[in-house]
Amino acid sequence: MNKFIFSFFLLFVSFIINSQEANENNFPEANYRLASKFSPSNISKKVHSTEVYPQWLASGNKFWYQYKTTEGANYYLVDCDRKTKVKLFDNAKMAKWLSEITKDAYDSKHLPRFNFEFVKDETAIRFRVTSREMVIVKSEEDKAKTTNDSTSNKDSISIKKIKRLKPKKERKSYYLEYKLGSDNLIVIDNSKKKDTFNKWANVSPDSSLVVFTKKHNLYWMDKTNFLKALKNDKDTTIVEHEWTKDGVENFSYSRSNMGISEDEIEKKIDDRKPVYGYWTHDSKKFIFQRSDVRHIKDLWVINSVTKGRPTLERYKYHMAGEQEFPKNYIEIFDVSTKKKVNVLLDTTIQQSLSIYRYSYKKSDTTKHKPTLILSKKGNLYFNTVSRDRKRLDIHVANVETGEVKTIINEHS
Repeated sequence: MNKFIFSFFLLFVSFIINSQEANENNFPEANYRLASKFSPSNISKKVHSTEVYPQWLASGNKFWYQYKTTEGANYYLVDCDRKTKVKLFDNAKMAKWLSEITKDAYDSKHLPRFNFEFVKDETAIRFRVTSREMVIVKSEEDKAKTTNDSTSNKDSISIKKIKRLKPKKERKSYYLEYKLGSDNLIVIDNSKKKDTFNKWANVSPDSSLVVFTKKHNLYWMDKTNFLKALKNDKDTTIVEHEWTKDGVENFSYSRSNMGISEDEIEKKIDDRKPVYGYWTHDSKKFIFQRSDVRHIKDLWVINSVTKGRPTLERYKYHMAGEQEFPKNYIEIFDVSTKKKVNVLLDTTIQQSLSIYRYSYKKSDTTKHKPTLILSKKGNLYFNTVSRDRKRLDIHVANVETGEVKTIINEHS
């Protein structure tokens, strides 16, 4: 009897196992290809535009926008006062003009994405289009080097070296103008747009002062000397002034060297570098947030994807569990007196800082948009967040004295 029960039990267990295996084998495989059809990138190709992003004009209550359908992208100009909406141009004509100028094939349904600039009292638009044609480009330094090599003693070695160098090429760019309602497209310039604004320059709202960093310290120059730098960055007559003297490595006014090799840091030690800071709306104060990481241990990384031999990179990194932590400071610089005031912060506790900044309106078409503090009255608003993310405090600081007042506490 016991043998019969034991045999029946084994038969029952084997039946359950076989049923489970059968169910597992019958389970359908995941169809990832079907799921990908409904991904955002694929859906956007069929749905096209679902929203309107108005680009406001400088004068008048007008804006333009792009709206894409299965018939292509159309550009409209809206006059809110007159309650009118008209197309900026005829797509078929624009495709014809672009094809004639760039020698690339365009049709009314497939036009390049435009970024318009309204000119001539907003009666015309200007924009850039890049063609597929590749042209050789040379920097001013390359041109000077080529000229010197070809004229100085006809050095055959230099000439052979120049011939071996593969010329740098890029797509040809066209700068175009279209007068609204006209029947032609004008080519203004075929050259690539040049950067007329130095990347290292942080210009005040009134454009009277320019700040930057050099050798870990904060520097400034006036508008006259900055205009010289726009023409020639290496002009020896440019006068620059050292604003601070307490900047050192890892407690610097310059940006972090993360991602830069040791050799590259040494090569560019004397270069002007950008500084990220905040201005008051009246251009009287410049506010900078500085972090002291001198006591943080180094983290070493080998960059093996660089050209040639791998390079060694080093930067400060605070790892979880370590007692040391970065100490953050907020410093306020007076433009007229060149004096510095420190915001009174508690650096004995680990916390992160964030300064609230002013948001420009979408209708603001001015090209120069420096980073401004939130308040137009000159008060500095910022928040502190604890390491465990359980404490958020919002403060306001007096830009003249550095005194801090806490206005909101959010603790959990």
